[in-house]
Amino acid sequence: LNKVSDRYNHLNNIERIIRATEDNNSIIDIMNMYQLSHDEIQSTIDATLQIKQLTAYYGTSISSSSQYLFFSNNQQKTETASHYIHQDEFQNLLKKISKLTDEELCYLSGIFINSFDKTHGMVISTDDTSELTLIAKQLNYKAVIAKKLTLLRSKYGVRKGNHIKFIAEASSKKNYSREIYSDNRFTHSLFLTAVLTTSTSQLIGNKNEYKN
Repeated sequence: LNKVSDRYNHLNNIERIIRATEDNNSIIDIMNMYQLSHDEIQSTIDATLQIKQLTAYYGTSISSSSQYLFFSNNQQKTETASHYIHQDEFQNLLKKISKLTDEELCYLSGIFINSFDKTHGMVISTDDTSELTLIAKQLNYKAVIAKKLTLLRSKYGVRKGNHIKFIAEASSKKNYSREIYSDNRFTHSLFLTAVLTTSTSQLIGNKNEYKN
């Protein structure tokens, strides 16, 4: 991954590519709209589909042309997530994420892919609570961790974990309590981070394959 400013721009471009694809724009259309390369757009779409297949994340309604992939969507939640990109608070969050190390970005990416549940949100392994809390603090978010373990069943099996909510520190210091509400902007930033690291790996792999 490149410089902080490049990473920040890349996160914003990922969001633009996803929304443009949802609106049925072709790759050529998106290239012309945002002056992006075909490879960057294709790798972003591929990574988004891959992550949505693994997590059933509701922040995008992107669909696949494959007859073997079908995703359930929540249009209201997708619409809400699509507005984050225009919010100063969300842009500030993306800027902070762009300053994290490559290792921290890959860690957050893995956490999202392995921990997001469409019903409960983020349910993480007990072993990850401390490190994730520290990274969230760097991003000015407070992690509120449920003490009681949540049991999740899926087609991949059964797992237990701690349900975790993320509260913007500025919000948690207000006179009224917002700690029952999780800030979904943080979850969406984790999703974009997962797409960033996955699509970047695909681009590097494609370039190496071309060289060989």
